[in-house]
Amino acid sequence: MKFNNINDLYSAFTGGSDTFLMQEHITVAGVSYTLTPSLSVDTTDLFGGKGNSTATYSIDNRDSKSKDLLLPEGFVLHWEADNHSQLTPTNVTILQSNSTLTENTPNYEKPDNVIGSTTDVKFTSLPGSSTIKAKIDTGATICSLHTDNYRINQQENTITFVSPPLSSNELTVPLVDQQAVTSADGGSEYRPVIEVNIRIGNKLVNNVKINLNDRSHMEYPVLIGKNALEQGKFLIDPRINEQLNHEPKEIASDANDIRRVYNILKESNISFADIIHLMQDDIDNNGD
Repeated sequence: MKFNNINDLYSAFTGGSDTFLMQEHITVAGVSYTLTPSLSVDTTDLFGGKGNSTATYSIDNRDSKSKDLLLPEGFVLHWEADNHSQLTPTNVTILQSNSTLTENTPNYEKPDNVIGSTTDVKFTSLPGSSTIKAKIDTGATICSLHTDNYRINQQENTITFVSPPLSSNELTVPLVDQQAVTSADGGSEYRPVIEVNIRIGNKLVNNVKINLNDRSHMEYPVLIGKNALEQGKFLIDPRINEQLNHEPKEIASDANDIRRVYNILKESNISFADIIHLMQDDIDNNGD
């Protein structure tokens, strides 16, 4: 089978097209990839849940053409099993993507739908929204946004909420739905659902449903679920985050902030030795 680019492969695979047939060799942008069933790929963290299946294709050889095109080393086709063990094509992820394709590449479409396991997002339809970091979770049915508190106006069918990571303002938007979820004690709770436009990485996705939930105990205030990933036809490359984590980071310091902290410690009669002792106690208590 032949495809102009990875995006065309994704569309044919996940779109349920009858033209997509599993073959030992698949050609992308004129470069051949071969099925490598012996290659083990752990996708548990990204594609949580049991019963999923994968097929990995690796580039046949790194010739001058593939280097010029800067194509990925391989890709993984993902299927998800339903309750009747019926497999459904769900996603395509990239392996060992060393670089971004350029606009000069023949038959190239800018891959603004390629993201890592975390990415920057911005809610463009909400006033005053800042850019925040979100976790990608294809095991989640719907997106989720941290909210401290909210109140629902039943007569106007609107919801007013506060989400400090998103904005310091109180926001009022239409209430679209309420999602029933199973709580930790086995009962049910309902989370309000709103509809927003989100820029995920470099791609804008409109009319995305997202529930409002207390995520203060979570590392990321925003979770991007399957609904947004499918709407935006995103490809997930975990190595993007690995590359970013290896880049040197600059630590910016503000003299005023340092002075403010110093004054607080001085007024409280707390020495740096006291802080070091507290840190050591915390490490001992946590066993780290």
